[in-house]
Amino acid sequence: MNTAINLLPWRQQRQRRQSRDLLIKLTIICLFALFLGILVNAQSRRTESELQLLQQSLKQETQRLQELQNQIVALNRPALQSEPLYPIPPRRAAELLNIVAALPLSEGELSELELNASRLLMSGTAESQHEFELVQDYLQKIALFRHVELAQFILHPNGETYFQFHLPYEPEQ
Repeated sequence: MNTAINLLPWRQQRQRRQSRDLLIKLTIICLFALFLGILVNAQSRRTESELQLLQQSLKQETQRLQELQNQIVALNRPALQSEPLYPIPPRRAAELLNIVAALPLSEGELSELELNASRLLMSGTAESQHEFELVQDYLQKIALFRHVELAQFILHPNGETYFQFHLPYEPEQ
């Protein structure tokens, strides 16, 4: 007896099930790859933004360092280009300091005072034109100074006056 068994439907079902399983596995793998891609992209963007922040911070620090270096050079320049130092007799130094102490500045103030063997440099501000004129008259009346040279004069809108005098005098022998 020859009975014929038809195995084709069984094979077709197995093939469909395997195709469906393969499709599900491929879908899971694709979703996993997509998820990993999204995570890597997000991490990449985060790292890129952190890198940009670091670069900006580095640029600011570099500019700050350059400014500090420029300030150091500017501060060292006067020391390198300064005049040779000569001793000032104590009596002359005391006389010059007494002159400075007696300046008729009631509201204004001195901001810079440079003293060397042959010159007194004085910079400051006076609160009014009248106060500046008092200072200038006072300095012109002092016999120690050969002449009073007004090196700089700036009148601000608020009435304040910036001045700088060069006051050469005869060195004491």
